[in-house]
Amino acid sequence: MLSIFNSIVFLYCISIGALVLPSIIPKTSGLAILFLTFTIMLNITIKHNSNSNSNSNSNSVSQRCVCFISKINYNNIYIPALVVLLLCTWILLRTFHVQSSLSSNLAIILLHSLFLVFIVNTKEYIVKYIRSYIFLVLFMSFFGIISFLIVTFGSYDIVNHYVNLSDLTGGSFTRDAGVTNSYVFPYNFGLVLTGEAQMNFLGLNFYRISGWAHEPTSATLFTVPALLLLLHGKLFSNNLIRITLILIISCFYILCASIGSMLAVIILYTVFIITTLYIKKFPFRLSFFIFFSLITTLFLVVLYIEPILQSSIITSKFDIDAETVRVAVGELTWFLPNPNHEFETFYYYNHLVIWTIISIFAWVVVSSVITSGKMGVFALVLTYIILHTMKGSQESVYTHLYTVFWFYLAYFSMYRSAAAH
Repeated sequence: MLSIFNSIVFLYCISIGALVLPSIIPKTSGLAILFLTFTIMLNITIKHNSNSNSNSNSNSVSQRCVCFISKINYNNIYIPALVVLLLCTWILLRTFHVQSSLSSNLAIILLHSLFLVFIVNTKEYIVKYIRSYIFLVLFMSFFGIISFLIVTFGSYDIVNHYVNLSDLTGGSFTRDAGVTNSYVFPYNFGLVLTGEAQMNFLGLNFYRISGWAHEPTSATLFTVPALLLLLHGKLFSNNLIRITLILIISCFYILCASIGSMLAVIILYTVFIITTLYIKKFPFRLSFFIFFSLITTLFLVVLYIEPILQSSIITSKFDIDAETVRVAVGELTWFLPNPNHEFETFYYYNHLVIWTIISIFAWVVVSSVITSGKMGVFALVLTYIILHTMKGSQESVYTHLYTVFWFYLAYFSMYRSAAAH
C-alpha cells in the first residue's frame, strides 16, 4: 500500500510543469509540498518502527531490480544538492528582477528541496516509480492516439468544443492566451492542436497532438525517456508486453510530430553509436550492420527528399525567420553582448546558472560512460534532455522535478557502477 501511495505522489510531482493536468488543480504546488512532506514523514516513521520488514522488502525489490538500480549508493548527494542550490538561488533572485510571484517561486524551491529528500529516502521504490511513470506515458499515449483518430476522421465537432489552456489552468500555461480555437480535448482523452494550421507530410494533412502536455515538444520530452527505458532497460521480462508498450508510445511520439525532438533523437543515437563502436573497438559485425542500416536510411531519404522538404511540417520548422529558430539561436548565443536585453545583469546571471547546471548534467553523462564502460540508459535519457532543450527551452525544462529526477538516477547509478568496479 505504501509503494502505491509513494508512486502516486511521485507521478504527481514529476507531472507539475511537464503536463497540464496538475495545473488544473488550484494551488497545485502547495498541494505537492503537503504530499511530499507527509510522504517523507510517513516513510521515515514506517522504517523506524519496522526496520526488519523494511530490510526484507528492500532485498525482495533488489532481486527484481536491474543491476544499475539495486543497492545504489545514495551517500554522495553533494552534486545533486549543488544543482538544487543553484536552481533555488536562481529562482529566488529572479523574483526581484522579473515580474513573477514570490509565493510560486518559494513553492518551487521547497518542491525541489523536498523532492530530493523524497527520492533519497524512498530509494527502494525507484523501480516502482519508473514503472509507474512508463504506464503513465502509456495511458497518455493511448488516449492521445484515440483523440487523434476521433478528430482526424471527423467523429468530433471541433468548432463547438474548443479548449483554452490559459483559462483552464488559471494562467499557468499561457501558450494560447487570448486564442479561442487553440485546442480541442475530445472526451478529455488528449489535446489536439487546432489553433495552428494543419500540418502536411508526404501529402497527408493532420493536426498535431500533445496528449496531456501543452505542446508536442513537451509531450515528447515526457515520452522519449520511457521509450529509452523500454529499448535499453530490463524493466519488463515479458517481450510481448515490452514490444506492445514500445509500439503504442512510438505511435504517439510520431503523431506529436515534434521536429526538434526528432532531431534530438537522431543526434542522441549518433552519439550512442559512435560511443558504442569506440568502446567496443569497432567490431566488424556491429560496424557492418550499422553501416548497412545508415546506407538504407540514406537511400530512402534521398528517394523521398523532395516531398519531404516540401512538407509544411519541415518548412515551418527550418525557416530561418521562424520563431523557434530565432529562440534557439538566441539561447545558444546568450553570452554575446546585446543592449536589448532587459535586466541585463540578471539575464547573464540567469544563463550562467542554467549553463552551469547543463555542464553538470553533461559531466555526469561523460563520467557515467567512463565509469561503466558503456552508455547506460540513464546516461541516454540525460543526454536526450540536454539535446532536447537546445531548441531554447532551457529556462523552463531545468526547473521541472521531472528533469532533475533523471539527473538523480544517472548520478547515483554512476556511483553504483564505480562501487561495483
